[in-house]
Amino acid sequence: MSDNIAASSQSLEERVKCKVRKEIYGALAVVRKRGKILLLEQPEGKPFAGYWYPPGGSPEESETVRQAAARETKEEFGIIVKPGEILKIVPSDYKSLYSVFIACDFVKYLYGEIRPQPDEVRKFGWFTVEEGLKKIKLMAATKQLFLSLKLKEAENGH
Repeated sequence: MSDNIAASSQSLEERVKCKVRKEIYGALAVVRKRGKILLLEQPEGKPFAGYWYPPGGSPEESETVRQAAARETKEEFGIIVKPGEILKIVPSDYKSLYSVFIACDFVKYLYGEIRPQPDEVRKFGWFTVEEGLKKIKLMAATKQLFLSLKLKEAENGH
């Protein structure tokens, strides 16, 4: 990674560590389990219908992006996650200016299994990076994340 990209990413990462306005940053939880990432499909009747993306949403007034990612995942799927590092910050293609992708460790199911909220999630699945890039339509920001994860996997010999 070039110094300019690293410096740019670092300064953005520093900015999202504080509490942020929802119009600026959307928090997305990159939940991995057994080498696959949890994604949901945008339902018919909404912008970007048929496109896939990680669970997430806008931070509330008192939240950081990490807290928002954990809350949204719990609300949408009934899953407890532990937010970790910020993986990527890219221009958003939906409600906010930037999408902040946060690595989240799966901790546990609240109800023994995934229980998607019908008003939030119509269709979901677990996808490898390769499956995400080849088999489904990813929102542009999510595709950027998957491409960087693919590059990282290649660098690590996976």
